[in-house]
Amino acid sequence: MVLTAHLPASLDEVGLLGLVDDGVVHLESGVNHRVASGYDAVIQHMGKPLDVQHGFVVESIRFRREQVTVRGVSGEEIEARTAITTLPVGVLKSGNIRFEPELPATKRSALERIVMGPVSKLLLRFREPFWPDAMNTLACAVGPVTLFWNVFYGAPRRWPVLTAYFTGPRAAHVASLDDKAALELVATDLVRHFPAAKPKDLLTGFKRIDWSTDPFALGGYTFLRPGGVGARRDLAAPDTGALFWAGSATESSPIAATVEAAYLSGKRAASQARSRLANKEPSHFHEDPTR
Repeated sequence: MVLTAHLPASLDEVGLLGLVDDGVVHLESGVNHRVASGYDAVIQHMGKPLDVQHGFVVESIRFRREQVTVRGVSGEEIEARTAITTLPVGVLKSGNIRFEPELPATKRSALERIVMGPVSKLLLRFREPFWPDAMNTLACAVGPVTLFWNVFYGAPRRWPVLTAYFTGPRAAHVASLDDKAALELVATDLVRHFPAAKPKDLLTGFKRIDWSTDPFALGGYTFLRPGGVGARRDLAAPDTGALFWAGSATESSPIAATVEAAYLSGKRAASQARSRLANKEPSHFHEDPTR
């Protein structure tokens, strides 16, 4: 269940040593926490003192020892003495954003060993709950859905909402379906789990989210291929001049591909950027002999 409930991959794609290094076993055997007001509240709190701009779609990133230039698809450019990228691995591997010069061989090798697998979900609202009050998560070893979770479990007000969560091959399959077929797939699976409840008759609405087709994500969560141990460290390495690297894919500790890992990676990259601005040289700029 560790593999089928968490990783967006099939069993033959995952490196065992990478799985251990990423701390996934600890995640599945530990305690999960949820922000009752939603993760938007965390982002809004952290962004209060910042000048946050939306709608700037990046076309290319030019990095040098002392400067980074980000060019948008509109032709507008932003220059800075240093910058931090948190681009998802799916976007980095897509080639949709050009790096000038090309990324070092160590970075390219790291991206070959890290995979961003498909993840999608359907949020389902019902007239009333038909699942046990004590049900937090319903993990499915077989069937089309990876797991269902009770969205408002433990919240002061328990709206009758379930999330149907898909990973790996199951996510890839549901992505091939239109909304009507995807909803029917999930509703039928709920009938399998709760045959006496008639969940189809109680369904009042749904929302579908597919990170695999989102052009700003192109995948859900990352995992390591066989031989991938160390790839996250290589992706995080400060070897691209004034450009530093953060994001959940760049950290194995405490658990890779989690919000906490992303947060800690940001603190690490921010420290590197501050040192660069203070001329303490935390970053290197490697000329790649293979280019």
